[in-house]
Amino acid sequence: MRKILITRPVWFEIGCFHYMHHSYSPYLVATANWVLGSLAPCLPQAMAGDVYRCLMKSLAMPDIADCNCYPVRASAAGAIAELLENNHVPPDWLSLLQILADRIGGGDENESSLLFQLLGTVIEAGQEKVVTHIPVIVFHITGVIAKNLPPTTEPWPQVVEHGFSALAVIAQIWEQSMPDDIQLPENKEWRSGWASIARVFSSLLQQAWVMPLEPMEDVVSSSLPPPSCVDDASQLLGFVMRFVTSMDEAVELKLTQLLVVWADLIADWDAWEEMEDLAVFSSIQAAINLHRRCNFTNYFMSTSQKLSGGLARSIIEGISAFVCKGIGAYPSATRRACSCVHALLHVPSFSFETEAIRQSMAVEFARASFCHFRDTDNKSRGLWKPLLLAISSCYIIYPDNVKQLLGKVEDEGFTVWASALASISTRSFEFGLSSESEIKLAVITLAKVVEHLLSFPSDRGNEILHDCFRSLMEACIHLKEVQEDGEGSDEQIDDNDDDEEEDSDGNDDDEDSEDDEREETEQEFLDRYAKAAATLGEEMVEDGDSEDEAQELELGGFDEVDIQTNIVSLLDRFRGVLISGQVFPPNLVQGIIDTCPEYSSFFHVN
Repeated sequence: MRKILITRPVWFEIGCFHYMHHSYSPYLVATANWVLGSLAPCLPQAMAGDVYRCLMKSLAMPDIADCNCYPVRASAAGAIAELLENNHVPPDWLSLLQILADRIGGGDENESSLLFQLLGTVIEAGQEKVVTHIPVIVFHITGVIAKNLPPTTEPWPQVVEHGFSALAVIAQIWEQSMPDDIQLPENKEWRSGWASIARVFSSLLQQAWVMPLEPMEDVVSSSLPPPSCVDDASQLLGFVMRFVTSMDEAVELKLTQLLVVWADLIADWDAWEEMEDLAVFSSIQAAINLHRRCNFTNYFMSTSQKLSGGLARSIIEGISAFVCKGIGAYPSATRRACSCVHALLHVPSFSFETEAIRQSMAVEFARASFCHFRDTDNKSRGLWKPLLLAISSCYIIYPDNVKQLLGKVEDEGFTVWASALASISTRSFEFGLSSESEIKLAVITLAKVVEHLLSFPSDRGNEILHDCFRSLMEACIHLKEVQEDGEGSDEQIDDNDDDEEEDSDGNDDDEDSEDDEREETEQEFLDRYAKAAATLGEEMVEDGDSEDEAQELELGGFDEVDIQTNIVSLLDRFRGVLISGQVFPPNLVQGIIDTCPEYSSFFHVN
């Protein structure tokens, strides 16, 4: 193989100089291109530039008289993709992008589809080296996509799907490359490019989603735009929403019209796949952030009766339908959907007229979360926290509705949920609470549960009551510790830096002592890692990924609740039932003394 590469054999000469010698068959040149791509893993870097120049000439090769040179261009595209995957970069990124842009608009649908895929690969490989050219590239290729979009609600052709996929990659690379503070004067070119791309994306999405429905302006229809590329289109919509900072920009980019259609599309989503769903969840978060950033009144309540079979489903109802389905999907989707529950309930502004929508959402969120919790039960304890906290967010807003629902779903459903919530609120639970907002939500919820159990005693109520109360006090201690740790984090960082300097002085002594320890045998090493791998595999199967395990939750107005005042009031009113005659673990009492002295008097501790 090495000898072939060094001596530049005949197929290499054919591949490089075919454009000067038309006597070579396009199929022979295509074969040469294929060989170049196949040898990409062992191609010397010194030859990469020459190979790229040959392949780029093949990629730009026009048809000659009656001779169709598509095989040459297709094989060149495949070879370039292989080179990029093997970390061989082109000598001139701009020239490659220009060739791609020209050929995408000049070939048939099959060729354009192939080149859209290559374009995505090139942009992903080039990143910061190509990002400055992205606005021009986007403007050019969206014209090709728009030209191939069907004017009605027919399924999209493959060239459009691959075009949207390429645009999704481009949008992601642009956002990853943007400077942190885009509003600074020195970043005005970035802001201008962002605005240009956002307008192009908005225009394309309008043509794809809104315009096919306009002929039915006075007709109520059950038709929606085709559910093609919902994930990639969501990526573009999220890009536009993250750009918008004012109501004027939202109106200019017709965000409300786009969101109405998009919400209806995702409401019927049933193709649950990890990578596809991620873009939809990201766009949901972008929509929530947009509402918070611009403070739109009734922004989520816009509806279109032309969609959903004539039902006036609002944007937030469509999003909520997607989230409810996501709660019962695979573990990562469950976590993301449960995170959305808190944001959708607490961030949007609900008027008196739309409060019924919020109530309906809370009930459906609680139903989906509790049903999935009972399905997983002890088999996947890693999902307990997101599911139970999602129900908690619903309960603190509509306690009576949620309690009634849980009782309908399962006999004693409320006590089942309350007992499980008490379990995850303890320090001993393996997948317990970690962030301040998680603990605060648990404290607020457990306080409400305790008060409810005191007001409405039941057969099992006494046992559940004291379990919830002990967990409540333990969570209060945990919350206080987390808050104090947050306040002193800067000092802790400084202390750690000093400790590291001191520890470095003793490293040599530690290394000497380690030499005296018995070395692990090869078999022991293999056994230990085999066992660790098996354990890790079981955890991944049972619990899915643990992303966002310590995420901060949206609590809205509940984030301002005075926890200390509420707990003191609860203890003062129900001290006799909650504390008198009860035996508390010594470590709990000591924790109250050390961390929450404001409660210690209720436990007869001075």
